[in-house]
Amino acid sequence: MKTQKLLAIAAMILMTACTATDSQQGECRIHGTLGSDKWDGQYIFLVPTYRADSVGVDSAKIAGRNFEFVTTKLNVSDLRLSWRTRFGTQNLLVVTEPGDVYVTIDSISHGYGTPQNDSLQAWKTRTENFKRKARALSAASRNFYAAQDSVSGDAIKEQLNAARKEYRKATLRMAKQMEGTPLSEFMYRIYPER
Repeated sequence: MKTQKLLAIAAMILMTACTATDSQQGECRIHGTLGSDKWDGQYIFLVPTYRADSVGVDSAKIAGRNFEFVTTKLNVSDLRLSWRTRFGTQNLLVVTEPGDVYVTIDSISHGYGTPQNDSLQAWKTRTENFKRKARALSAASRNFYAAQDSVSGDAIKEQLNAARKEYRKATLRMAKQMEGTPLSEFMYRIYPER
């Protein structure tokens, strides 16, 4: 009789441990750090990109420059401080896929830790490089047009258009590689295939 009770208790403990492990495997844990302690006591928000109203928004209180989110929802979300306090920080897109995601919110925010978040960070770097190049080309083009040099202005415009096409192609290539993931769906929303 005692043996049967002990076996039943052992089986229940084992089942509970297996259930806890299974549920943790589907969790996304976002471990965040801020560049300064001036945001301690404030809240940071995890806002789904597919619906940026209050439905589905999660929040965490910042303490000791750190915050943490745990979610089982699978989507692309925007990490952001309140509009009243976010000056000096950059919002950060994150994919809430199972695993540990490590983020830093600062003037240039970044994140890594899971396959989609690593890809998202690579895309963010590509996007920032493209934007820098596009700004420089646009300024050069405007300067040539202002100086009545439309031939050079048109040549620079062509370079800008080529850079836009390459950026779009690279984004769609990444979306194709990540097919069936929230990151892929997000990228296709930005750049639908024609």
